[in-house]
Amino acid sequence: MRKKFLSVLIVFVMLLAALVSLRLNKVPVYAASPDMKIIVPAYFGTNADYWSTMTTQAGLYPGKIYAIINVNSGPGTQTDSVLLSRIVAFRSAGGKILAYVNTFDYPTQTFLPIATVKQDVDDWYSWYVNGGVSQIDGVFYDQMYPWNGGQEAFYRNLYTYVKEKDANDLVVGNPGGNTSETYVEYNGNRLTDVICTFETEYSRIPSWPFQSWQANYSYDRFYFLPHSASTSAQMLDALNQAVARNYGWFYCTDDSMEGDGNPWNTLPAYFAEMCSAVNAVGTSTYPEITVDGNGADWALLPSLATGAATLHTLKVTNDAARLYLLIEGSDLNVTSNFYIDTDNDSSTGYNAYGWEVNGSDYMIENNILYKHNGSGWSWTPVATLDSSQFVRLNAVIEAGIPLSLMNINAGSTIRIGFIKNNSQNERLPVFGEELGLQRLLP
Repeated sequence: MRKKFLSVLIVFVMLLAALVSLRLNKVPVYAASPDMKIIVPAYFGTNADYWSTMTTQAGLYPGKIYAIINVNSGPGTQTDSVLLSRIVAFRSAGGKILAYVNTFDYPTQTFLPIATVKQDVDDWYSWYVNGGVSQIDGVFYDQMYPWNGGQEAFYRNLYTYVKEKDANDLVVGNPGGNTSETYVEYNGNRLTDVICTFETEYSRIPSWPFQSWQANYSYDRFYFLPHSASTSAQMLDALNQAVARNYGWFYCTDDSMEGDGNPWNTLPAYFAEMCSAVNAVGTSTYPEITVDGNGADWALLPSLATGAATLHTLKVTNDAARLYLLIEGSDLNVTSNFYIDTDNDSSTGYNAYGWEVNGSDYMIENNILYKHNGSGWSWTPVATLDSSQFVRLNAVIEAGIPLSLMNINAGSTIRIGFIKNNSQNERLPVFGEELGLQRLLP
């Protein structure tokens, strides 16, 4: 994330319909945490309008909005007095500041000397001071390589260097994509407080291979950073996707890599709406789902899996009493099975062939809920689901199972998969992937 870089009538009617739908239906944001926060890559220098907008929102949501300052892939050569004035106003309103520090020279594929990295940290803390108080609230370590680990000692050293300045300051690491779990914690020690494991186009979310080990940690350890989300509806969808995948830090923009190659040098048009939506995470009500074979009430909820031939999407949500499952596709009115791993432990339960990580403790076949007996294909019926709990039509299968029947609660982390008619290929997630990981709403 370096600083360098048909007819017109038909189209109009489609756009108008979409706008009317969005206005008539409040877009829900359902969350796993009451204190989700925003980290803004504020790579727009001293732009007065952007800083004013951020400062206004920081005043509305104090403590919720962090901004990464970046002069020239680091602190530059001296204090920028205009930037300092922007920072002071932003922090006075309730915002927090993270200092950008690079750790790796990508063109030469070499790590920067640790003394150089630490000097950048020192410069930020010593140059951006007001009334004798540093205006820096933490550090954003960029270019965290290699993605498969191996530099744990290097990043642990940099982590402790910040904590020695202020134990409460935040250390954020940015590999920008899937990475090693050891960059979160190694040998019982933190290397980061927060790590960014998604920094790419919004359009890549459905196919992104999210890492299952993230479920082992609290949501507030992970940062979700999509760009190229051109509408507020896409931003809200990205937020829902982040929440469902155990992310507690978020930012999304309508800017892209096109043009100047930097999606982080503007604020999105929907910035205020995004701040409001993030603030609402954890406080909004459960989704209102009716098991009736009509998927309209699922429209704005994220997909857990997509992509099989006649199976288009698998969605999962819950309320305080029920787990809800949705399959959309074609030719669905045949024998089918939902597999549910309620303890998120692949060493227990039934291991269904074709998925990498799975150990299903419960199964729904047709409208009957079964519990696994502990070995092989051995299941005990638990309950027959009535018409208010299970509907199977040609294009939709919908279920609402009491959580109590599976000994799970709202807030649990589970895995879900679906197989149509005992097929090897007609399944979600697709053959060879892990069972879909879902953290239930609390």
